[in-house]
Amino acid sequence: KTGDILYKAQSQDEDALVQAAAQLHMVFFNKSGNILEVKFNTSILQYEVLETLEFTSDRKRMSVVLKDCQNGKILLLSKGADEAILPHARAVPYPQSPTSLYFSSFHMNWPAAGLEPVEVI
Repeated sequence: KTGDILYKAQSQDEDALVQAAAQLHMVFFNKSGNILEVKFNTSILQYEVLETLEFTSDRKRMSVVLKDCQNGKILLLSKGADEAILPHARAVPYPQSPTSLYFSSFHMNWPAAGLEPVEVI
């Protein structure tokens, strides 16, 4: 045993995302109930899973709604076909780096859904 972590994924895309996160020192660490712990460098970050929206052939995407336990922000993380994701996202400058972009504010009627817009990084 070398102590190396072996990642398994359902698709090549998922494998690439997990491998990239690991290269950036962000590794899934533990799950207890609906609380996920992610090790990022030397810190342990906690996220509460509020809802999971499974992939369907109609939506062509899968989403998870998380609460960042460090600051209380609600995050919507989605993955799926480009044609299902990109029409709902817009690129805006990332606050800490004007040369980076991230997707923000899925276009939906947030107040009608009882939600506030969230930043999706």
